[in-house]
Amino acid sequence: MKRSPNHLYKLFLGLLFLIIQGCASTPTPPLTLEQPSNWQATVDRILSIENWEFTGKIGVRVPKRIDSAVINRWKQHGNQFTIDLSSAIFGLGATRIEGSPNKVTITESGEDPVTSYQPERLINQHVGWPLPIAQLGYWIKGIPAPVTYPTDKVESLEFNDKEQLSQFSQSGWKIHYPRYSQISETTNTTSLPGKIVLQQQQVKITVIVNEWLLP
Repeated sequence: MKRSPNHLYKLFLGLLFLIIQGCASTPTPPLTLEQPSNWQATVDRILSIENWEFTGKIGVRVPKRIDSAVINRWKQHGNQFTIDLSSAIFGLGATRIEGSPNKVTITESGEDPVTSYQPERLINQHVGWPLPIAQLGYWIKGIPAPVTYPTDKVESLEFNDKEQLSQFSQSGWKIHYPRYSQISETTNTTSLPGKIVLQQQQVKITVIVNEWLLP
């Protein structure tokens, strides 16, 4: 029997309602403001990982615009970083962002490199994202950045039931970790974020880590 478009539409709405109800009924892991007893040891351990890299993707939502790009490689060596991005969706092409929190050079496909001692301003101008590059190397690993100025104050740390950092606020950003990955090293296993969500006013940045590579 052939079903009318109206019948199919009602069926779709019914399925959508069931999906929404199912999502709403999914229990949320409890969060706590109490720092785990091993939190400082965890911070020290992650701080000791100064050289690392990962592959993944990034999605950015700003007013009237949604962007996404592939992170072909984010390589960190101390304070020095090299980020290789590509996207055919919004014309970014192959783009390399390299430097440190105090100086950055952006090289876009077919263009001459551009260098600035104001990294965040340059990245915003060329990529169109307000990327907090000075703190991001710490946030990516699942810990707050060091407090250098009063505006860097860390607030509202919350932990999940596995004693992993779930979210906190720093430098005007709210950082959330919906998912972690277990990274096996030679002598132990380290938990590092598999998904990082940054929010500031009308800006939302989501970083998905496909693979962590540690020394």
